[in-house]
Amino acid sequence: REDGYVNYVAALDQSLSKGVTPEDNAIVLLWKALGPASIRSEDREEYFRKLGVPPLPGEGDYCVECDAYVTRKKAESVTSQPSGTLVQSLQPREQLDLAMKRPWSKAEFPQCAEWLVVNDKPLTVVVEASKRSRWYGPFVYDDKTSIIRTSLQSTPCCDVARALMIRAMLRAHEGKAMEAWQDLVACHRLARLAGQCAMVFDVLIAFGIDYGACTGDNAMLHYVKPTAAQVAEMRNELAELPPMPGMADKVDIGERFAILD
Repeated sequence: REDGYVNYVAALDQSLSKGVTPEDNAIVLLWKALGPASIRSEDREEYFRKLGVPPLPGEGDYCVECDAYVTRKKAESVTSQPSGTLVQSLQPREQLDLAMKRPWSKAEFPQCAEWLVVNDKPLTVVVEASKRSRWYGPFVYDDKTSIIRTSLQSTPCCDVARALMIRAMLRAHEGKAMEAWQDLVACHRLARLAGQCAMVFDVLIAFGIDYGACTGDNAMLHYVKPTAAQVAEMRNELAELPPMPGMADKVDIGERFAILD
């Protein structure tokens, strides 16, 4: 930098972006599913320039966060529906937590089912993103930017991974073993992609996603009872997954750079 100190943000950004293209970068598709709202407006132009793609419009067919969807439906229900038809005895987040862990029906959690319908197209994009090989979210920085401010690159996939797990459990209830599995294995892939980030906290998020997918695997196998051929296909896809990231690599580069910074 101009003051003679190393710009560790720039160094880390260069390291993470090495060899990444828009065609193999999962984050490019992930933002197409999520929309740019969580990227600071003043950073968006530079962020997408570094991604190598045009900036996304503010409005589009993006994933709708569950709380926002429920709030909107509550407002509509005041005049259009009897009280209690949308929000039953459990709060939305409690319903989502249950729906992630075991098969559930549309009649049991109707608002979860409606929410998945609204997000069907974006979730298709997320599944495609999970099939890519690299994960790079650019750092937008100046000489005063710290690594801590630009870290936590894995957080965009948390909500969409949760949605895929919930959809998998709905499909499991409907007896659609392989459709449920495709959602779950997409979560396993997302976890490994998010694990390419630089910081320890990112890796903890990645392991959390993979743990949730493992919970879904167990529930699906227990309740759906897939055929031997289907189980063999699942085992093969699991065997083809790359290993989860190691903490030592994150400490050696990302965390070390953050401390030096």
